[in-house]
Formats: sequence, C-alpha cells, structure tokens
Amino acid sequence: MQYSPSASQLIQAVAEWLEALGSASLDGADRYHARVSVRLLRMAERELAAGARHHAPDREAVRALIGEVAQPNADAGPVGRGDTALDDERTMRAAAAAIRDGVLAAHTTDLLPTLRAYTVRRLKVVNPDYLLPQDRPSQEPVPAAPASPREA
Repeated sequence: MQYSPSASQLIQAVAEWLEALGSASLDGADRYHARVSVRLLRMAERELAAGARHHAPDREAVRALIGEVAQPNADAGPVGRGDTALDDERTMRAAAAAIRDGVLAAHTTDLLPTLRAYTVRRLKVVNPDYLLPQDRPSQEPVPAAPASPREA
C-alpha cells in the first residue's frame, strides 16, 4: 500500500501544474478553464486541511436555533443530521425557511452571530479572500494563480 503522496499533496501538485501551464502556454477559454480548475483545487485543498468536522460547531448552532422554534416550512426538506455537504444544505434551507416564514427573526437570540460564524467558517474554505481582515485565517493563505506576463 502506498501512503505518499497524500490526497492533499496530489491536489497541490495538480494545482501547481495547472498554474504553470495556464500562465505559460494557454490562451483564451483554455486559460480561463485552467484558472477555474486551480481555484476549485485550492478549495478542495483547504477543505481537506480543515478536516471533516470543520463546520460542525456552526452547523450544530444553526440546528439548535431551528430546534428551538416551530417546525420550518416543509418545502425546505428535512434538517440535515449528519456531517455532509447535503446535510449542511438541508440545515441552511431549513434555517432560511424559518427566517422567511418569520419563525426566526433578527431579534432571535444568537441568530445573527450564529449565521455570521457559519458564513465565516464556510468562506475560510470556499474563498478566504472574501473575508474581513479580522476573520482571515492566521496561516499563510493559499497563493492565487500568478499573473502572466501578458496581464502585467
């Protein structure tokens, strides 16, 4: 059984190769697709680094808020109870339905801080560049795709 390279190392290697390829020899749509691919690979790299339970504290806090109120709109579907992206989506749909239906409102204790914390934690994986400076990870951020000589 081979233990090296890890999934994270493989993702990093492919992202670096695509960055070099895109800046050196691709034009137009191919270059654009390479840059999008690099961004997606960097997102997967951050997700792996964060770990499977990265979103658990905020997910549980949102579930607790939903559990404190009447059952949300049935159109939102069931509240997710696991740790998958689908569970996150179901949990947030249920929260959105509760807000839309007026069951949860801005004056609900802990609603805004809970939703903000959830959003910050998600953005740390999806795109840390969107975070306010005080919310950015303290570690060295994953570098963006380098500009080509044509863009400089």
